[in-house]
Amino acid sequence: MDNTNTNEFTPCQILKVYKQKHGDRYYIEIHNIIQSTEGDYTLAPGRPLQKKTMQRLLGSVKDIDPKLYFEKKLINPYLLACEPIKYKRYILWYSPAGPKSMIFTKGVKTKNAVYMMPALLYFINLDKFKIFAMKTGKKRPTMSAELYHAPIFNQVANNTICWGNVKKDTSNINSVNAEIDVWENYLWKSKFDSTGNSGTTKLTLNELYKQVKVEKDSVPKFPHSTLIKSNMEIRDIFNNYLS
Repeated sequence: MDNTNTNEFTPCQILKVYKQKHGDRYYIEIHNIIQSTEGDYTLAPGRPLQKKTMQRLLGSVKDIDPKLYFEKKLINPYLLACEPIKYKRYILWYSPAGPKSMIFTKGVKTKNAVYMMPALLYFINLDKFKIFAMKTGKKRPTMSAELYHAPIFNQVANNTICWGNVKKDTSNINSVNAEIDVWENYLWKSKFDSTGNSGTTKLTLNELYKQVKVEKDSVPKFPHSTLIKSNMEIRDIFNNYLS
């Protein structure tokens, strides 16, 4: 077993690999990572990767049992894209279709229970959170995956969430995996109410949730036909918010 403690390491370089559109040739560029005294990271200008640098990097590669390597979960399997630099930070990830435990305020007719949800796309850009639904089931979505309005309460304009009295603080989080967990906990462990839920699905959410409630002897499929298009694909996240 490899006993390397990843906490003893800090990022120092990033490799960018380019491939010909029509051909099998590659160009590899290397960037140094510069850390400021405040703990922020920036990328230095790129330069062509030299063979001696590649040989030095390959010399540090260890023979690791693939099973043990993936058990480390260094990268969240549902992560689609991210930029860790604080002044332009974003995280894009998804959750496959499956049950979600949900709790509601007293003013909502829907009961606290487990409900089947479609695949969901989460997007954090600085401190702004957006959520979409997809019809991709348990498959990893591609850039052309169509986005729909998420079938959940508490939504307001532009696929954002009204957080109510949820106290959010990600200032001391220093890993992508931890931040993903924190945002999902903010969403699914908070109480849902009826704020801004009009028009997110073809049925009212109370009617829809009657169909997707998970019972001991029944696990329903989420009815994709009830979802409403947002007229966006995943690629539009990059074009609209990150360009």
